[in-house]
Amino acid sequence: MRAAQAAPFVCFASTGNTVEHPNMSVSSLAPARVTGAEVSLLELELRPGCEPPPHRHTREDEAFYVLDGALDVFAGNQRFLARRGDCIFLPKNLPHAFAVRSPQARVLLLVSPPGFENLLTGHASPGDVGIEFVPDTRVSGPQPMAFLNRVAAGNSYWYATHLLTFLVNRYQSDGRYSLMQASARRGFEPPPHVHENEDEIFYLLNGVAEFNAGGVELHAAPGSCVFLPKGVPHSFRLLTPEATALILAAPGGIEQFFLHFSRPARQLVLPPLSALPPGYEEQRDAMTREGAKYGLRFV
Repeated sequence: MRAAQAAPFVCFASTGNTVEHPNMSVSSLAPARVTGAEVSLLELELRPGCEPPPHRHTREDEAFYVLDGALDVFAGNQRFLARRGDCIFLPKNLPHAFAVRSPQARVLLLVSPPGFENLLTGHASPGDVGIEFVPDTRVSGPQPMAFLNRVAAGNSYWYATHLLTFLVNRYQSDGRYSLMQASARRGFEPPPHVHENEDEIFYLLNGVAEFNAGGVELHAAPGSCVFLPKGVPHSFRLLTPEATALILAAPGGIEQFFLHFSRPARQLVLPPLSALPPGYEEQRDAMTREGAKYGLRFV
């Protein structure tokens, strides 16, 4: 059951929300105990020597988004070399392990359903959160499949005046969340709106933005995490010419609205000003009608 309505907030990795382990730092950005969502967001700083033995999660899926550095990820019989900008999804019950392949790596970790983060923050043991250690990651027979997504042709779209890349959708997360990477240009921000069904969490990768959520002003710079609860009118304006953010929606589903008004990106950049697709004002009526199906209202 969802806790009392959480208020909008902005935070970043700092001493106040960080737990230090040998060769690893764990920062709680948007834990489910605060937001009430079915996903927790953490930022990890990993150094060689922090790697756990092969294991599997019996309760939750994990997704890693690499902010800096490189990881070698072994997932069942699959292997991924993940670099900056890569997102790896690891379904529950799949044996996996990883190795840090750079002096350090910074990653965002999504845990869904939540709970496992309590082990990383020192509030639980492996047995408490359903972790099982295994001899190695190899499996025989059918296995749940991990996958890697990044900004690439095939999953990147021009939506209104933005570039969107869909990294995890609701079907892959069992409906609990969706994750996309979005780039925007100053002067073409969406109008104020309300999500009735999902909370949104923005993690700013580059650029600077000012959010307004129910009259609360939130300043976001690179590395900032902004929580926007459902039911609260919000908007943002860019203070730099462009900005890129990860957008986590919980539960998932709103990505279908964006897809409805998108077309495949011809290039992996913002739509050129000389050939912009229809923007918000040109599609306002159609977006209002379609948005009603997803609990999205422009205000």
